[in-house]
Amino acid sequence: MENSKTQFATLGLKTEMLEHLDSIGYSEMTPIQQEALPYLLKGKDIIAKAKTGSGKTATFGITILHNIKENLKTVQSVIITPTRELAEQVANEIRKLAKAIGNIKILVLSGGVPMRPQLESLLHTPHIVVGTAGRVLQHIKKETLDISKISSFVLDEGDRMLQMGFFEDMIELLKSAPKKRQTMLFSATFPKEIKEIASQFLKDPISISIDTVHTDATIKTFHFPVGKGGKNGLLLKVLAHFNPNSTLIFCNTKQMVKDLTEILSDEGLKVQGIHGDLEQLDRNLILARFKNGSYPTLIATDVAARGLDIRGGDSSDGVDLVVNYELPMDPEIYTHRNGRTGRAGESGVACSLFTQSEKHRLEAIEKFLAKNIDIDELELLVDSESYNKEIKWVTVSINGGKKQKIRKADILGALTSSGDIKGDDVGVIEIGDFYSYIAIKPKKVTSAKKNLSEIKRKVFKVMAHL
Repeated sequence: MENSKTQFATLGLKTEMLEHLDSIGYSEMTPIQQEALPYLLKGKDIIAKAKTGSGKTATFGITILHNIKENLKTVQSVIITPTRELAEQVANEIRKLAKAIGNIKILVLSGGVPMRPQLESLLHTPHIVVGTAGRVLQHIKKETLDISKISSFVLDEGDRMLQMGFFEDMIELLKSAPKKRQTMLFSATFPKEIKEIASQFLKDPISISIDTVHTDATIKTFHFPVGKGGKNGLLLKVLAHFNPNSTLIFCNTKQMVKDLTEILSDEGLKVQGIHGDLEQLDRNLILARFKNGSYPTLIATDVAARGLDIRGGDSSDGVDLVVNYELPMDPEIYTHRNGRTGRAGESGVACSLFTQSEKHRLEAIEKFLAKNIDIDELELLVDSESYNKEIKWVTVSINGGKKQKIRKADILGALTSSGDIKGDDVGVIEIGDFYSYIAIKPKKVTSAKKNLSEIKRKVFKVMAHL
């Protein structure tokens, strides 16, 4: 296998970009990058079938940055995503790629957060805008955002936007962009509306289909039958047997997420639920605690199956165990859920629990996968002590972030300033726009709160989320 410099060098990228890609661990191109980048760097439009985790963000990110004109103070590229979390994730990844170029301003414009900070940021024109369809359209209508001179437009996870009812917004956004532009459309499936958008707004697009298939060597799947009313007990047996560092449990409804979160909390588990009704600040805290490992079990609706940057466990590398507490209505969602584990070459486990009344969903999944699914015996689950893991980290938050020019070095310096907290007492540090989240060893929480109370001579509210 050729190294990343050699692979990417065939694309004609700038030397500084090649060196940067190598330095941040791009050891080889993913299939979507191999297929799409040669066309994209020639200015071609594409419509690509690619799932979450396929490397598509770097694919369009490298394309945009290759063509960016740093000295041109206009919005040059717009990327539309279905969710706020995905917008942040995409922006962060492109920021990492942009370090090879220079002072590239990337702005996130998403709903669910106040308009005022966005309006203030737009006074300093960004090169790249990443956002959700509704909020970007709001700014266009208010004339606080001008996309009439962009050179590229990306629709990321287009089918997901359709599911969320953003079809008309996508059409209006594309009409607001100049006709002479490069358009990149990424979607995991191709419903008729996506085909309609492609036919109307893409010019002679190159069609690319990348099917990311997880093999049994990557993800080990289990399917356990259970009697009515027996799922909760079976779920606890699954957790005790596999003893994961991080678990993502899927339910079909918000109410079931709430109910199951309460049930597992009563069993003594550090568990939290995420669904569409939560405020953005609450969602951010929930995800930070999950990534930090202070709440290693996350229960979610399918809003978390695609688009969220969900990584768990001590190393924040991935999710060890996925559990389908309820089989999904749509068989394709089954593959998206299971694909949350076994990423980046790591192994993972996915368990599905089903009652007799859900058997038809399992049959639909078999038909979709075009293969028979083996039903596993409950005896495979070895009896062990109840799953109630000792928590290695507690998440501490401060109400200060990027907008207050807080850096990781500021936080780490404040934490270790008194000498009672060492480097290995501090875990993941995540800095958001207005809040920052820090993983701290439980015995050091009191000291951490005291040390963090003053950073850069600014006093912030400090909270420990136990």
